Amino acid sequence: DPNTRFLFYRTVLSADDERLVYECKYTFYTKKKPILESNIKDPSLTGLVKANIDVLPVSSKKVLQVSVATKEEARILGIPINAPVFVAEELLYDLEKKPVGWSKAIYRGDRYQLTIYDGWLRIDN
Repeated sequence: DPNTRFLFYRTVLSADDERLVYECKYTFYTKKKPILESNIKDPSLTGLVKANIDVLPVSSKKVLQVSVATKEEARILGIPINAPVFVAEELLYDLEKKPVGWSKAIYRGDRYQLTIYDGWLRIDN
């Protein structure tokens, strides 16, 4: 529906003045109140969905893949275009299995490794 309201968040996670992760998050917006950056208590996708719509997410799908940095991602992370990156996408669903939030995180391939422990995935830098 073209009249659907949604919020778009972009964040960059850094350590020691080095940009490490670029995140984009979308969620529907049904509440009728202004959004202030200082009001964001939980910047996770689940936290943003809970804070901004009247439906709670109950399930999710996460996809992890290896890719190369696009021009925009490279500029934001300060890496060469086509540098290796890990891409983590997440889609949150409500009880009726309708999407209520989506996120994409780009992790620098030269600063992270993926480790799986007994079925649990951990991204280390």
